[in-house]
Amino acid sequence: MAKKSSSSKTSASAKTTTVTSVKTQKGGFLSDTPLAGMGIAEFVGTFLLTASVFAVQGQPLFVAFALIGIVLIFGGISGAHLNPAITVGALATKRIKGKRALVYIVAQVLGALAAFALFSGFLSATAPATTETSESVYSNSQQLFHVVDITAEEAGIQGKEWVLFAAEIIGVFALSLGVSVALKERKEKVAAAAGVGLALLIGLLLASSITSVLLTESNTTLTFLNPAIALSGYFAGGLNMFNLWPLMIFVVAPLVGGVLGFGLSDLLEKSNKKSVEA
Repeated sequence: MAKKSSSSKTSASAKTTTVTSVKTQKGGFLSDTPLAGMGIAEFVGTFLLTASVFAVQGQPLFVAFALIGIVLIFGGISGAHLNPAITVGALATKRIKGKRALVYIVAQVLGALAAFALFSGFLSATAPATTETSESVYSNSQQLFHVVDITAEEAGIQGKEWVLFAAEIIGVFALSLGVSVALKERKEKVAAAAGVGLALLIGLLLASSITSVLLTESNTTLTFLNPAIALSGYFAGGLNMFNLWPLMIFVVAPLVGGVLGFGLSDLLEKSNKKSVEA
């Protein structure tokens, strides 16, 4: 009887092991490599955010509402950074590790470029192929929302580049401060998403109020608060972003603002803990 009992236990454990292994295999690619799922979420989320910016021509209120919806969809998967400046800020304050940050940034840039490619393809397909006059009207009225060429003399921005640099830092600082706080509100997803959207709204209003006086043509901007979307905005205008000032304003400044925002958030949290303990 003892032998039968031990053999039955052995067979039962073998079945359990088999069932467990089968269940593990059913998880698929994304369950085995969760970082891949996070990267896909960042790619799709940034694609949708960039597409929204193009669609509403960067109007802060509508972009903020779009961001709230996107954060609600993808926040539980990747945290919905959707912005290299936010990812660098999280990396600098040790919220995430280097490998995850690299995957996020690559996914964000590719997502933004995919949105640009899609919208530019749609506009090319619907462009009127008639006279030169109509083509000129098309190029002026139907061009994608894009960045002003700050290196051109006719833009009248020479000597004012530091104003744009400061505006990007201030705007991204406000955004990253709000995102840093929202990322800690894991239970209140709606409140966290609303916080991120409102932080973006505040950042865009602050930065655009500083830079809007320098705009001289419609359907353009000098404020993105997001290096990935700014890259798409430069390509949308047929411009070369890889000059010193564009890189400083639309890449370096947001990264600085992101680190400052996350750093202040952590500093305030530590200070609050000490005051509570005292």
